[in-house]
Amino acid sequence: MILDGDTESQVDLIEYDGANNGMRRISKIFRGHDFYGEVTLQKIHRSKIAELANLL
Repeated sequence: MILDGDTESQVDLIEYDGANNGMRRISKIFRGHDFYGEVTLQKIHRSKIAELANLL
């Protein structure tokens, strides 16, 4: 399974910032296990679908 997200800039609601951030929680719990890994990309790519969703 691949989870794609950003713990900093993709927080839409203040209720999910900090300790309530699900991506941060997954990282904290799973990090260090041999079945889990994280990749930090240097460039953020937004798909055309995401660009259109911003217009909603």
